[in-house]
Amino acid sequence: MVCFLDGSLTEKISERGIFMKKLSKSIVSLVLAAAIVMLLSFTSIMPAHAAASIGRLNVMAFESQNFDSNDNTIKSNNAVSIEFVNIAQKVSPLLEDVENISVKENLKVRDMHIPLYVTFDSQQKALQKISNNPVIQVIKTEYGYEDISNTNWKQYYYAMYELLDSTERPSWYSEENTNFRKMRKFFDIYENEEKMSK
Repeated sequence: MVCFLDGSLTEKISERGIFMKKLSKSIVSLVLAAAIVMLLSFTSIMPAHAAASIGRLNVMAFESQNFDSNDNTIKSNNAVSIEFVNIAQKVSPLLEDVENISVKENLKVRDMHIPLYVTFDSQQKALQKISNNPVIQVIKTEYGYEDISNTNWKQYYYAMYELLDSTERPSWYSEENTNFRKMRKFFDIYENEEKMSK
């Protein structure tokens, strides 16, 4: 046991306590990540193109193939798979007049079903209905874009934020505006179709 007469031992313990509190939050996140990795490794799970998010933790898995040296064959482990579903989701009040939304794919890990991306039931109908939004109309006029479509929606998305910094924007155009918030929610869901196809 070490004893310091000048009280520096107490300071060291106090400093260590503060450090340990900060460290404990990181350890919880690390333990959760380690548990998922262990689950995947113990069950030999590595499925084809599967991904899911748990809070801020992203989990990705790839299909593995095990080589059996006894009979020189490659065996695939299908413990994780993508299942096609159609699970309706509650639409944000801002998008009620646009289009219904649903989850179309689940990540299936043994007996667990993890919903993947929420998408519009019809991307085309969603684009048609949102095209009259004042934010879209201002961007179309300001930038001279064609009508919003599946091929140019990203231009509208980037212009929506770019216009916030412009001196040419209308006085109502702000992030707090209901039409702006509606477009932000729209793009959050619309882009999921592209993410799902990757």
